[in-house]
Amino acid sequence: MDVYTFQSFSPPQHLLLATVAAVIGPLLLLFAWSCSKWLSQQRLPNPPPSKKGWIPWLGVGLQFGKAPLYYIKRVHEELGDIFTIYAVGKRMTFLLDYKDSSTYFKTPSASFKEAAIDFTTAAASIEPTSFSEHHTKIHDIFKGQLTMHHLDPLCQELSLSFYHEILLQVREREGQEVEMELMDFVRKTMFGPVVKQLFGQSNLQLSEEEIKSMLTNFIKYDADFKYAQLPAIFNREWGSTKEYLLNIMKKVVGRVPKQADCLKHAAEHIISAVDPANAPGYSLMVLWASQANAIPISFWTLSFILSHPNVYKKIKEELKEWPLFQKDETSFNAVKEEDLKAAPPTIKRAILEAIRLRSPGMIARKVTEPIKIKEYTVPAGHYLMMSPYHSHRNQTYFPDPETFNPERWLECDIDKNQFLPGFIAFGGGRYQCPGRWFALMELHLYISMILKLLDMTLIDEVPKPSPLHLTGSQQPEGSCFVKIKLK
Repeated sequence: MDVYTFQSFSPPQHLLLATVAAVIGPLLLLFAWSCSKWLSQQRLPNPPPSKKGWIPWLGVGLQFGKAPLYYIKRVHEELGDIFTIYAVGKRMTFLLDYKDSSTYFKTPSASFKEAAIDFTTAAASIEPTSFSEHHTKIHDIFKGQLTMHHLDPLCQELSLSFYHEILLQVREREGQEVEMELMDFVRKTMFGPVVKQLFGQSNLQLSEEEIKSMLTNFIKYDADFKYAQLPAIFNREWGSTKEYLLNIMKKVVGRVPKQADCLKHAAEHIISAVDPANAPGYSLMVLWASQANAIPISFWTLSFILSHPNVYKKIKEELKEWPLFQKDETSFNAVKEEDLKAAPPTIKRAILEAIRLRSPGMIARKVTEPIKIKEYTVPAGHYLMMSPYHSHRNQTYFPDPETFNPERWLECDIDKNQFLPGFIAFGGGRYQCPGRWFALMELHLYISMILKLLDMTLIDEVPKPSPLHLTGSQQPEGSCFVKIKLK
């Protein structure tokens, strides 16, 4: 090809320069902006010590993302109780001293709404304006519907569903030992009853096979929940599970009664209180919140009990004094909340100890005005983080913190749901977990029924928690098989 022909097929030089400028210009501006933000942080009055990395915007994102739980621990040991991590455009200041929790939960300059608004948009397609308008109302509705005074009918309904699901899994081989993966067993026996209780079977209208499909999609949704804010091109499979669950929630929303006096289930009250376009998204968040902690904590509680023979033996003795169940399903009566109070107290202490050991890796607020904490100033724009997982390993409050020891809860009045100092699994302040009393009732009921109805023996060692899980209770890193036999 001669020079003339080449030139006839080549774009003019000024267009080439314009194209290069169009591509490189924004990148240079982004780099300059990142550098200016980084430099501005250096001029703040005594900011917390930090890990920034050497690449603007990315920061230490690669190191943090490989194993966040371990990375937080390593930086804590190096920099102390207050430190900032710069990662993928976010500045996360961690407070790992329980003494700072009062500031964290009560200061108006650390906003739950601002921290959650972008994430709920990505995780459940809730419009930011809707979340800003409704999030406090939703919190208060749930808090009102799930108080300790409202638990009795919920307890009775759940007990019947749990009983049915537990027998469904093991009754075909009555009198024989069955080997099952424990996490899989917990999911199959807990997911359906809790979903039906929260939303109402008349609203769900799902067959058992459809419930199984819903569970399969929820497992995938929960596993990558932490990546919700990644661009869709990197998260297509997760996006598909989100859309699947949202479609189910759209059908549920359409079936919820319009009359307030007909509403019986907690999620119905929320659906009726928010704008219809975003109601499926709020329903999906209710689904996630109800399952992402209760299922893994049930797994950990059972695995810890089974791996500690003295604890298991004590619970078996206590269960003899709790004669609520018989093999004949027709003679089973629903468990009332007052009956549950007579269930083995060691089980409830074991649940609280499992929650302590496997609490979320971090909870977040967003700083709207600079906050002075100890000798440091945390600037506006930072995410202010606490890590229940790491705070619960403070030896001042929890001696020998890595040991599963239900008896450390003996000093608490568990009937009144008192917690030990240093325990922050349910958050605090204005937006403390509104479903905490329901969750504790649900867990106590489920574990008590499992251990009353079944003999269980561990086959595998208890797995380690996954270091990747930050936004809910830790998932097990590997499988854990057990032998199960109906009594």
